[in-house]
Amino acid sequence: MKRILLICSTFPPHKYVGGLRPAMFSKYLKYYGWDPYILTRQYPQEDPKYSQEMKIYGIPSEDKIFRIIYSSYNEREYIENRSLMGIVHDFLKPEYSNPPGLLSVMIKNAQKIINNIKFDLVISTVPDQWTIVLGHHISNILDIPFVIDFRDLEEQVSGMKRGIRQQLQVLRFIIRRNYFIKRASMIITVSKYHKDIL
Repeated sequence: MKRILLICSTFPPHKYVGGLRPAMFSKYLKYYGWDPYILTRQYPQEDPKYSQEMKIYGIPSEDKIFRIIYSSYNEREYIENRSLMGIVHDFLKPEYSNPPGLLSVMIKNAQKIINNIKFDLVISTVPDQWTIVLGHHISNILDIPFVIDFRDLEEQVSGMKRGIRQQLQVLRFIIRRNYFIKRASMIITVSKYHKDIL
């Protein structure tokens, strides 16, 4: 079987709905010749966002799930200690500041993982854009195909009223997203509407 690394912002038993799609991928990919590994964020137990309520059977065993602990407190600390250059960097590459500081931590941990396990494919699941940047980074290091799975797009909430600052934030995300789309081997999405936008 070939090994696939699935990067996602949340994964069961964490209860956020964003973890459901990657969980189902990981549950059924094994029937098509793929051995799935998961790289995801984990909130520590003392964090208000901690949850272990979404139980799904048939997903990979815990030894194949890399849960990188990064709390809401780490995010605040990152923002408070950011230099002026850091602020500019995060403005130009907003995935580093959403959530604040997480991408840098994930890159360091991913390096340790790929030093020990050879992967044949990496899939990044969205909505969180840091997953795309991390997937692209890993695919470059390992010289393997890179797939982006889009569940959500910024454009799907186009009717929502946004202030100037929010509109600028969305524009920054779209520009960065489109940059990485051109570097992906394949794109998966949930509907023809999303496909047409992309």
